Amino acid sequence: PPSLFFFDSVLFFFFSRFLGRFLRVFGLFFFFFFFLWMMEESYGKTKSPRRKETVEREEGDAEPNQKRKKIPEIRYAYVMRIGWLPLLENDERLEQVGRHLARTYDGEFSVSTGFDANFIRRLTYYGFLPMSVYSSAGNILTPKMHHMRCVLSFDALHIPKKVKKQCKLYYMTTNQCFREVVDLCNQQHGEHSWLCKELVDSFLEIYNSSREEETGRVPERAKDEISCRMHSIELWSKNGDLVAGEIGYTVGLSYTSLSGFRTEDSSGTIQCVATARFLEGAGFQFWDLGMTLPYKISLGASTWTRGKFLSELSSARGDLSRSFKLDKTNARDIIFPTKSQP
Repeated sequence: PPSLFFFDSVLFFFFSRFLGRFLRVFGLFFFFFFFLWMMEESYGKTKSPRRKETVEREEGDAEPNQKRKKIPEIRYAYVMRIGWLPLLENDERLEQVGRHLARTYDGEFSVSTGFDANFIRRLTYYGFLPMSVYSSAGNILTPKMHHMRCVLSFDALHIPKKVKKQCKLYYMTTNQCFREVVDLCNQQHGEHSWLCKELVDSFLEIYNSSREEETGRVPERAKDEISCRMHSIELWSKNGDLVAGEIGYTVGLSYTSLSGFRTEDSSGTIQCVATARFLEGAGFQFWDLGMTLPYKISLGASTWTRGKFLSELSSARGDLSRSFKLDKTNARDIIFPTKSQP
């Protein structure tokens, strides 16, 4: 009948026109969510049993009857433009998780959900360098544990000739204008640098707490929360202008640089050399410079593996007796303390 023919024609038109398009869209959504599910299954769990067995052998569980160490469950979170990263949380598992990542994690960055100051102190205690990334959803804390760490042992320090000639023109202090140094660091490195507002606020909180702790007013906290102390280092011209500086932190007998700036030629090099001499004279064991760069190597720094760095940090972080106080002192007297002339 004509009515049935018309009905069949309408159905054929609908299916030919819209069904194919619908199936294509549905298929795309299906494969997209299937891909996310597979990624979650792959990254949201701990290592495979085979990998677990390998790690336990690396930990020294050679005897079959020996009780094996429990491997912590590592959760992962997805960060846009970076990918899946281990999720670090401010709980009692942080030390265990940090040790496990140090042995088995092929990457360097992790991720956390907040910028709590005490949490950042704990991260530094276990060898993470606090950093952040900028995203459309806001700034995210991304602690970093380098595969290779650039470290200066003070007996290897190289002093360039230009430093010997010009160091008498500058003075150095510590902990005089932390906020100004931070602002100048951000000004030099540009907008959306890793030194974001949330991280700076936490650093300021740690800095203020550090000054109180240095006067003996140490609150009741765990050792991994009080060992980190935040500092600033300032280099001044004879005219009183702030021409170079950096912020960093000490963990026991180690010092780690976070960020620095310079406004005059050679002032940054002079500040670095004077800082090395100051740290050596104050009794610190080594200077952690973070990522390896040519100018650091030219000063005598070398690269340490992740394992060596964490081992040295573990032996250095317990001693909190060293002072980081430096009043206005000529850079020449810091670099050449026993000589009147370089």
